[in-house]
Amino acid sequence: DEGQDIPPRSLDVLRRFLRPGGRLVWLEDPEQNLYGHDPVALPEAVELQLEQCFRSPRQILEYLTMLVPVGRQLVSANPFEGEAPEFHVVNPAQLPDKLAERVELLLEKGVNPADIAIVSLRSVRNSALQSVETIGGQRLSTFTNHYSSDGQQIWTEGDLLLDSIYRFKGSQKPFVFLVDVDADNIDQGMIRRLYCGMTRATVGVELFMTPRFESALRARLQPAP
Repeated sequence: DEGQDIPPRSLDVLRRFLRPGGRLVWLEDPEQNLYGHDPVALPEAVELQLEQCFRSPRQILEYLTMLVPVGRQLVSANPFEGEAPEFHVVNPAQLPDKLAERVELLLEKGVNPADIAIVSLRSVRNSALQSVETIGGQRLSTFTNHYSSDGQQIWTEGDLLLDSIYRFKGSQKPFVFLVDVDADNIDQGMIRRLYCGMTRATVGVELFMTPRFESALRARLQPAP
């Protein structure tokens, strides 16, 4: 799984674990290739392409395909309409307060903090939230960059998840807040991070973008004269 994150040289290593006569099933989504690896060549493989997206509600997919050009057709196989994505323009210094406002709104609606993820499109170390410990009265749970003696990740204790898109990309939550949405222009790398982030939400997603990213997005959406 997540074959797009495995460099081609690792395929030879993986094949060493196959039993004689064993078969390899390779699953990947090129649109989630955040590390820029070259595609793995599987010349003798039987290829099956699936366009259906089962996780994302229809409204999220509609907004995603409207905002950025995803490299393949996305067909919603989720019967749930979902909630229309929310977009907020905030400077990094304003981000904690704006997040607190949105988190508190969900909590008032009865949403459990465990059903919310704050996902940075950067690493958490480089996030505008890197020194923040609580949002909306909820302690943040973040990866400490340390491991236990048996190799398990060690996280801080908290009720509200803060993670990077690079680690969270294989997970999902009902509500996802994408933060550190910042760039002068929307290149292929940013498109893939937006695709990964928005499709992690099973109910609703909100983007917290800087003013300069809003300008880049408006320029992309405006038709050429």
